[in-house]
Amino acid sequence: SPLPLCVNTQSGWGWENNQSCVSRETCSGQPAPFGIEGGGTGSSSSSSSSSSSSSSSSSSSSSSSSSSSSSSSSSSSSSSSSSSSGGSGDCPNVRTGGQSGNFNTTGAFCFKTQDNVNGWGVSNFSGRTISVTVNGSGTAVTSPGASLPAKGASDYYHFSSSAGSISYASVYWW
Repeated sequence: SPLPLCVNTQSGWGWENNQSCVSRETCSGQPAPFGIEGGGTGSSSSSSSSSSSSSSSSSSSSSSSSSSSSSSSSSSSSSSSSSSSGGSGDCPNVRTGGQSGNFNTTGAFCFKTQDNVNGWGVSNFSGRTISVTVNGSGTAVTSPGASLPAKGASDYYHFSSSAGSISYASVYWW
């Protein structure tokens, strides 16, 4: 099902408005039949904060956003994120102890941890991108190993990975 286009994330996959999203750059670079529905020529010129286009992961995409000048309510209501990230926008997979364990999927995967993270990295991430936020919102960190923003003791770091070619991908931290 279609994923919404990210508003703030410029490259790769992101987590905005409590749901997975794909950057315009990453979506437009996908081979047919994937890509921005309706061609994506409109650049959400409305004053709404959500994009008026969405990406499609099936060739039988609806034509609801084929006119990118229409209101953004049609695509912004498509809160259907990938099955591994939970439709409510809250990632259900909790990890502790400095290791996510194997994702066991080539699909998108998310997890969250309340652990303090002083440093982190990824393993077997061929073809994947990652986005890390505090509690699933705010500015996403998308470079593996980059410093993460501070979080409170009751907050979670949300790690959201795009699909990739290796099912035993993982994230580690210390």
